[in-house]
Amino acid sequence: MAKYYLFLICTFIFISAFAQAPDIAKDNTIEYARIPLPDGDSLSAVIVISKTANNPLPAILMYSIYASEKNDLARAAIAANMGYAGVVVNTRGMNKSKSSVEPFKHDAEDAWHMLDWISKQKWCDGQIGMYGGSYVGFSQWAAAKSGHPALKTIVPQAAVGVGIDFPAHNGIFSVYSLKWLNNIMDAKMYEAKNFGGKSLHKAIDRWAGKGLAFRVIDSLAEGPNNVYREWLGNPSYNGYWQKMVPYKEEFAAINIPVLTTTGYYDADQLGALYYYKEHLKYNPSAEHYLIMGPYDHFGAQGMQGEKVLNYPLPEKARLNFYKVIFQWFDYVLKGKDKPDVLKDKVNYQVMGTEEWRSAPSLEQMGTATLKFYLSNEKAGIAYRLATSPPAATGGTTQKIDFKNNSEYGRSIYNNEIVTRKLRPGGIQFVSEPLAEGLIINGNMRGELHAIVNKKDMDIVMELFELTSGGDFISLSHFLGRASYTKDRATRHLLIPGATETIPFENSYLISKKINAGSRLVVVLGINKNQNSQVNYGTGKDVSDETREDAKEPLEVQWLNSSIISIPVLP
Repeated sequence: MAKYYLFLICTFIFISAFAQAPDIAKDNTIEYARIPLPDGDSLSAVIVISKTANNPLPAILMYSIYASEKNDLARAAIAANMGYAGVVVNTRGMNKSKSSVEPFKHDAEDAWHMLDWISKQKWCDGQIGMYGGSYVGFSQWAAAKSGHPALKTIVPQAAVGVGIDFPAHNGIFSVYSLKWLNNIMDAKMYEAKNFGGKSLHKAIDRWAGKGLAFRVIDSLAEGPNNVYREWLGNPSYNGYWQKMVPYKEEFAAINIPVLTTTGYYDADQLGALYYYKEHLKYNPSAEHYLIMGPYDHFGAQGMQGEKVLNYPLPEKARLNFYKVIFQWFDYVLKGKDKPDVLKDKVNYQVMGTEEWRSAPSLEQMGTATLKFYLSNEKAGIAYRLATSPPAATGGTTQKIDFKNNSEYGRSIYNNEIVTRKLRPGGIQFVSEPLAEGLIINGNMRGELHAIVNKKDMDIVMELFELTSGGDFISLSHFLGRASYTKDRATRHLLIPGATETIPFENSYLISKKINAGSRLVVVLGINKNQNSQVNYGTGKDVSDETREDAKEPLEVQWLNSSIISIPVLP
C-alpha cells in the first residue's frame, strides 16, 4: 500500500516543482476552458501553447482525475515546451464540473466530446496524442474506445486495469480501493494528503478486528459511499466494467499506434498487460510497442531513482520516459524516427544485467519452459519443487483458521524485493540448485490441483530466487480468487471434497538473470490479512461474509500433480 501513496507524493513533488518555474506565463499563452457535454455539464481544461507557435499544432492531452490548477498548468506546459499544444482535461465531477465524482464510470462516454472539442480549436491541427500513467493510463483506453478520428496515438503508462487489477485484483477487492476512493471524492480539487483519513483507518481496524462484512467498512467511517457500494455490487468482470474500456472485438477497431510502459513491480502491471494482450489478440497487426523494466508503479511512469524498493537499479535501466514519450509523439505526429529503445514490439531490461533485449511478442520472450511439480517430499523445512511427475498421488495439507484473528495467512503486499527471510504463512517448495544460469522471461502459470473443504478460497502464490548467498529475490506473484480463475466474468464455485483443477496465468511477468547455483522457491498460501477481502469460503458474495461464516478452518490439500511452468531463455 505504501508504494501507491509514495507515488502520489512523488508525482506532486515533481509537478509542483515544475509549476513554480516563473517562465510558464512568460513564454506561453495560457487558456482555461470548459468543454461542453450533451447533458449540460462540462469538463475543465487548461491549454498551454508557446508564444513562438505560428501555426496550429498537434495537441498532447492528459485526461486526469487528479485536478489541480497549479499542477495541471505544469503538465500542460511540459507539452508546450516540447513543441505541442499542451492540454490537461479533468474528468467529470472534478474541478468545475457540476456532476458528482464517479471514477472510471463516465470517462469513455465523455471522451468523444472532449476529443471533438479539442480537435476543432484554432490552435489544434486536428491531431491529438495522449499520455500519462495509472488512472491517466486507464483514461487513454477509455478515450480510444470512443473511436474519435482525431486521436492519433496513446501512451498508457502503468495503466489501471479497471475491473482487472483495480478495485479488485483477479476478483479480490482491496482495502486500498476504498482509501483511494474516499481521497479522490473528498473535494473537487485533488490533494495528496490525509490518505484514507483517521476515521477510515479506525473503521478498517474495526472491520478486521471484529470480522465484519467487507461491505460495511464505509459505514463504519463516514457513512455509505455509493460508488464503493456500486463497485462491490459488481464482483465479476461484467458489463459494468466492460463498458468503461474497450472490450473484446472493440480492440479490433483501435488502429492507432500505441506505446505501453509498465514494470516488473508495477502494481498495475496486470492492467497494462491486459490492454496490450487484448489489443493484439483482436488486432494482430496493431502497431503496439511495449517497454518493461525493473520498475514499480511510479518508476514505470518515469520517476526512477537509484533503487526500486530495496533493489539497486542499474544505470542503463533508468530510462528517461519523458524523452522517449515525446520522441514517440514526434514519430507519430511529425514523421520523425522512432525512439531508439524500440528495437522490436516488446522491449525489456534484464534484471541482474545492464542489458536491454527485444522480442516480436510476449510469447517469444522465452524459448524454453521450466516445468515443476509441487512434491509432497520434504526438503528440510520445505518441500521439493520437483522436475518430474510424482510416482504416486499425494499432497501437502494447509489449514487456515479464519476465526483466529491473530493467525494471518499469506499476503502479496511487501516493500522489499530482496530479503534474507521470507514472511510467515504459506508452504514453501524449493528446487535443486540450477546447474546452469538462465534468464526467466515471462510469468509463471500452470494448474493447481487441490481438494478443499469449502466452496471458494483466495490463493497467493509467490516465486523467488534463492541465491547461493542466501538472499531471496522476489520474481513474480499471483493473487486470485479460485472461483474466477477459469472465467473472470462468471463465478464457478468449488465442490467441497472433490479434486479441483485451478488454472492460473494472470501472474506478474519478469525478466531476470538467474545464476547457476541459485534455487527457485514457490510459496503457496491463502490470502488472509487486512489489505483485502477475506474469503470465508461459503460461496456467498464475499463482501457479505463475516467471521461468523468461518465455522471450521479452511483445509486444502495441494496435490503433487500441480504444475508450475516458467518461461526461460537458456
